Amino acid sequence: MFFSRANGSKYTDRGDLASPDFTLGDFNTDNTARDLDLSGKVPKGTKQVILEFFCNAIEAGASVGFHCGGYSNWSNQLRAYNLVEPQGVRCWGIISCDANRVIQYKITDSTWSAIDLNIVGWLL
Repeated sequence: MFFSRANGSKYTDRGDLASPDFTLGDFNTDNTARDLDLSGKVPKGTKQVILEFFCNAIEAGASVGFHCGGYSNWSNQLRAYNLVEPQGVRCWGIISCDANRVIQYKITDSTWSAIDLNIVGWLL
């Protein structure tokens, strides 16, 4: 992973999390781009979030993707695919968020047994 530090940016690590920030019931799984508001989890001024997520679908080929709110092209995203069912996938990445601390997600219309999302840190 490549990372370029912007002038004055500050990294914050959230430390040990007691439970996931978002779980399966917090997401719509209909293969439609949806907003995910992080303003209750990260402070004002956050430019990027560091995400860790786990997903497990019953069938192969299912996917979960995240990208910056307002982007129109889904080729610029953090995405994980369940290639072998029912084997879960864990993924880490950095996603930019908009000024309102919103990102977007898109999850295939599949049968999911788990989707857990953690915000492990952020960059101001």
